[in-house]
Amino acid sequence: MMSRILLIYPVILLGLAFICSVTIPVYAQSSDWTELSLPNNANLVSALYANGNTVLAARSRSLQNVGVYRSTDRGQSWTEISGFEKNLDGSMVWSFVAANGAIYATGRGVMRSLDDGLTWTPLNNGLRTRFEPNVAAPIGYLAVNGHTLAAAVLATYQSVFISTDGGANWSEQLTGLPFGLGFGYGPLAFSEGNLLMQVAGPLYRYRPDTRSWTTMNANNPYFERNSLMALGKNYYGIGTGAGRVQQVFRSSDGGANWTGFVRGLPMGSFIADFSRVLGLTTDGNWFYVMATAGGNSPQPSGPVPSSLYFSDDEGETWGLVGKPLGFEGAFLDRSFPNPLAVSGADVYVASGTKLYRTTLQAPVVSSASYRALDVTRGGIATVFGANLTMATSAASADASIAEVTVQVTDSAGQQRNAFVFFASPGQINFQIPPETATGLAAVTLAGTNQAWRANVYAAAPSLFTADASGKGLPAGVALRVKADGTQSYEPLYQLDTQNKLVAVPLDVSRVDETVFLVLFGTGLRGRSELAKVTARIGNVNIPVDYAGPTPGFIGLDQANLRLPRSLTGRGEAEIELQADGKKANAVKISFR
Repeated sequence: MMSRILLIYPVILLGLAFICSVTIPVYAQSSDWTELSLPNNANLVSALYANGNTVLAARSRSLQNVGVYRSTDRGQSWTEISGFEKNLDGSMVWSFVAANGAIYATGRGVMRSLDDGLTWTPLNNGLRTRFEPNVAAPIGYLAVNGHTLAAAVLATYQSVFISTDGGANWSEQLTGLPFGLGFGYGPLAFSEGNLLMQVAGPLYRYRPDTRSWTTMNANNPYFERNSLMALGKNYYGIGTGAGRVQQVFRSSDGGANWTGFVRGLPMGSFIADFSRVLGLTTDGNWFYVMATAGGNSPQPSGPVPSSLYFSDDEGETWGLVGKPLGFEGAFLDRSFPNPLAVSGADVYVASGTKLYRTTLQAPVVSSASYRALDVTRGGIATVFGANLTMATSAASADASIAEVTVQVTDSAGQQRNAFVFFASPGQINFQIPPETATGLAAVTLAGTNQAWRANVYAAAPSLFTADASGKGLPAGVALRVKADGTQSYEPLYQLDTQNKLVAVPLDVSRVDETVFLVLFGTGLRGRSELAKVTARIGNVNIPVDYAGPTPGFIGLDQANLRLPRSLTGRGEAEIELQADGKKANAVKISFR
């Protein structure tokens, strides 16, 4: 059986990854929180919106001193906005939705602003319910897709309205929806033009041709208020799973099946530890949530520790962003909103009556996948910045670059110098010292004020790719072993006539040969046992003969996969590699 392969290919692969310039967001870690002084701070913060320096915050849950406030200096000062009517419970706004270059607000009806929240226009023609026909309906949820808007009335009233002309006119659309006591309609989301709404658990899809709703699945998690999101074919939401533990759920098949994720979140028993996942949001690059743990009672009266977490692998793994924040226990029941807003490097969090801001710092990422949650002790990592060094340098085979000193201070407070492979003004590649303790670590560039933070794991596989993008064709080779023991290597890709990388289809059909796929990456050496490393290509389970260090190369790992003949004729297929339950970045290969 093949265990290790000594190759010259890693030299080429590493060089490609180190000199390639990759653009990623330069924020994913936080150091501290700033409390922002909102007017009327005795009331619940019910809704948040942030865009650049503009922040909107709504006060709610009181018949007096409610209001909507606007800041143009990131929350340092505020001006009250007029024109919003009080809702049935005294609130004015329950949510903000940004779409089509506008901001929409739900409250007593739907309002729209075209000047970044300065002035507002009601969009309430036809937005009336049977139980209160003379005033605009109290709207709790809103979804926008081009000129089509959908609005669901606050529980426990059961009504939903749709507008196809940008909110100028509304019509009630209830055909196909269930009615009953104790549940409401919403949240809402658009997915590739399809309107989805949760009703007492199941998701319903609206059919414009018949103006009716049809159920999609009877076994969805119950999603928390305003947490349902649709991004392409994937749906996301905060819900309760087995043991009543809150999780971040994802469906990749249009809502037919859901998987809950809590990896990296401090989640315990729903009641005993008062654990909550709050305020799911995304900035297009990462997902963010607040998560709490502790309390020892169903409803603690004092502050509950809560921290900001982010995910860069579609919600499967979560990394700690920074210092904990004391959440007001009385407002952690899921019937209360817990808004979270992200704008660039700024994250705003409302905890009951208080509002906080933190500014995110640059992350350390894996040099293979460019994901911040794939960083491991002994693995190859990258930081991006500006003016990191004066010149571009590369290390020799066994000596770190002398001109650049990268220091890693781990969660136990131990500081060590890292082996530096490559340094340029905008990028440094280095090895996380193998002795680094897992957890949140600080990475600094000696002699400068440049600093980053890293979530360090024991194992988190990530694969190098042919174009050094973290996606597409894998950096690796195929090894063909004939019956007489003769071995030959074959490429997985080549340049076409336009100098583009294209896959070279593998032939695995011959009965007298064994073909191995050798993938190069990092983050595999810390896996617990070989049995915990699994691979799938398409829907076929693939034996993993080896997963660990590539001999002779600092920080470089490899996985050797034995390819079955059943892959013959598959064409392009995705490779899914896991170690200790953590997925590597997806790559693709081709078979003939």
